[in-house]
Order: sequence, then C-alpha cells, then structure tokens
Amino acid sequence: MSRLALFLRRSFSDKEIDMKRKRNGKIVQAKLGLCFIAALILSLLSACGTEKHGADVSYEFQKQLLDRAAPLIDHAEVDSKDIELDSIQYGSFSSSEAKEICAFFKYQSPKHTGGLDRTLAVIFSTDDLQVVSSHEFAADHVQVKFLPSKENTDYIFYLGATTYQGVPAYDLQLFKISGSMWEPMPTAVPPFHETGRYYLVDDSILYDREGDFHEAYVWNREIEQFEYCSLL
Repeated sequence: MSRLALFLRRSFSDKEIDMKRKRNGKIVQAKLGLCFIAALILSLLSACGTEKHGADVSYEFQKQLLDRAAPLIDHAEVDSKDIELDSIQYGSFSSSEAKEICAFFKYQSPKHTGGLDRTLAVIFSTDDLQVVSSHEFAADHVQVKFLPSKENTDYIFYLGATTYQGVPAYDLQLFKISGSMWEPMPTAVPPFHETGRYYLVDDSILYDREGDFHEAYVWNREIEQFEYCSLL
C-alpha cells in the first residue's frame, strides 16, 4: 500500500473517531437542520396546495434563497438572473448556538477577469432565511470545505486555482464568521510553490510535485490550523 493510501486511510479513520467523540452535538444539530429544511418545504407545500409536486416546492425554496441573495450581487458585473443555486450546507457559522445554512451560488456567465468559477457564498439564518453574511470567491476552480473549530463552530476554508498562460496559481484562505464579517484566519500552510499542484481531500491539503505527492497538511481542530505531514 502506498504512503498516500496509508495517509488517507489514517486521516479518515482519525476523523471518524474524532467526529464520534467530539462532534456528537454537531451530528444532532445536522439532523435538526435537515428537519428544519423538511419543515420549511412542508410549509411551502401547504401554502401551494397538496396538488403541487415536490419539484415545485423545491423550486420555491430555491427562489426564496435567490431572491434574498440578489441584492448582494454586483449588478454592474452580472444580472441576478445569471446566477444559480449550486449547493447548501447546514452548520453553525456565526456562533456555536446558531442554526444556519451556507448556500453557494454560481455565476453562469462570469467574465474571465473575475474567474471562470465565480461563486457567491451566503449564510442564512434557518429561523427566517435572513442573510447573516456573504462573501464572493473568484477563481477558475473554486473548492470550499467546512472545518470544525474548538468552539464548535464551522470555519470555511477556500482553495482557488486560476491558470495564467498554462501555469496554475493558487489562493488559500480560511475564514471565521464574526457577526456579518468573514474574518481571515492563519492556516500555518507555507506559500505555494510555482511548480506544484494542490488539492483538497476531506480536511487535508495535498501537495503534488511532478505527479508524486510529497506533502500533506492536515486540519487540527484543537489548534485551529493545518499541521504538516510528510508523505516521503
């Protein structure tokens, strides 16, 4: 078995144990979040009438999120009709007691200068779907992961890759939601090398140099930073 395979097996196993031991409350919250979304859809179903199909209710829910996100769009750059809901993540972002969802909206016709995978992230309160905060990511390829903090909130980790004249450039950012602000946090990951490529695998960053993985940086919830792990 390769060093990379051993590393991934160990990382996933450790995380599984950590999730069971330390994040029991988060699992319950996640179930409650799903219950909330189900309840919201059922309320919309009642409002629309029992003859409406589930697809119509899903469309209405997405429309509500899009309508609330529309004022956050730079209308000088794109029309609000040019974005689509891509995914939703339930969590506690602004505080450990908060019940929120983070919705990602993709720009369908982004300008190349803004990145081909331009993405708007909006955090909503699950109580009333009011906007808590928002942030925009601009890159040719946007990757986002949610990482647990020692205070039982969810940090948002972003890795953006943009290609210039055939050479990929990377942007790595870790955010803590403080009120309505996206507060940048240190990651302890060194500057990227121009010759390597970086990937997000679960809660780890893998560095690939010339087709061979050499380094990994694994998220440590207790110190709230990534820790170096050699794959040599």
